[in-house]
Amino acid sequence: GAIVVSALAVATFSIMGRAQHQSVGPRPAQLALHMDQASAVTHTLWSLLGPLTDSLGHPLSVAVLDANGLKALNDGYGHAVGDDALVRIGEILEDGIREGDLVARIGGDEFAVLFASAPLLTAERIMRRLADTIAHETLSAGQRVPTIAWGIADATGEATVDALVDAADRAMYRQKQLARRRTPA
Repeated sequence: GAIVVSALAVATFSIMGRAQHQSVGPRPAQLALHMDQASAVTHTLWSLLGPLTDSLGHPLSVAVLDANGLKALNDGYGHAVGDDALVRIGEILEDGIREGDLVARIGGDEFAVLFASAPLLTAERIMRRLADTIAHETLSAGQRVPTIAWGIADATGEATVDALVDAADRAMYRQKQLARRRTPA
């Protein structure tokens, strides 16, 4: 499995997408080391899964997402509440994916979901459902879980894993820009 690190929890994910959480003391140097390890493991995992799935001829889609307004939640209620929100988002993602899909926290408030054997429309349907679930979730302290912005890309032709993740990331930022234009100042 891959090791994915959140600010105060370590989640060990298997390919089936199940996690076990362990508390980690808030030692910044140790957390930085874990983040570097998580990044390397995540990159290696993406590098191995991408070509393997593509070589079998199955569709592959990737979603990149981030939490909207996490900074405001941290500033208003403290980082422990923000950390709880990230853990809850991860749990909702993990519980809402299909067997064989993979969720990973890729940094800060960003997550990625690998949809194995899923064309773009299937991955979009799943992400809409997950985003709706997250939008209606409340933390134990009573605050709303931040909504998410997300973008999806699918593997076509000889796309590399890096190109796929970059395309999903660009799609997420386009969604964020459209949402800002629709929201009155």
